[in-house]
Amino acid sequence: MAVRRRHGHRRKPVPAPRKRVSATSKIKNPGYMVQLNEANLLRRDLLETLREVILFMQSYEKFKRVQQEKVHLFTSLKADLKELNMLIGSKMKAHFPKGKLHAITETEEHIEMEKEHALDDGAIRSESIGMAPQARHPKAAPLNPITSESHNELDQLEDQLRDIEAQLKGIQ
Repeated sequence: MAVRRRHGHRRKPVPAPRKRVSATSKIKNPGYMVQLNEANLLRRDLLETLREVILFMQSYEKFKRVQQEKVHLFTSLKADLKELNMLIGSKMKAHFPKGKLHAITETEEHIEMEKEHALDDGAIRSESIGMAPQARHPKAAPLNPITSESHNELDQLEDQLRDIEAQLKGIQ
């Protein structure tokens, strides 16, 4: 036969008895021990390693500071460039005179270059610019009278120099 329990009569849980822990048992001794042969050398190596880590961290902080300065400089440079572009774009163009000149394109430059260059006889290359051929002009006198006089004087001086050299050879 099954025993019926009533809903209102529950048992209260009984707390487990507490164990008393003494103050000496709180400090646990290590389960194993390692003997160090040269503790001073190990301590020195450990301190040197810590010193290297600290130096590395200092150099990293310096690097980080330089990077922050670099970012700051680039930000200020960008702001300055933006301001310059604004000044050039809007304010400076207002002070320039407004003209009806068009920019020279490459084809116009090419045509002008073709006009400037002459063939071996001095005729303009008319086929390339679409003009009728021009008559060839006879060659002009190569030297004007002033330059021809200076050449005559130069020739006279060279002749005198040869005469003086010949006299020097005769004396020796």
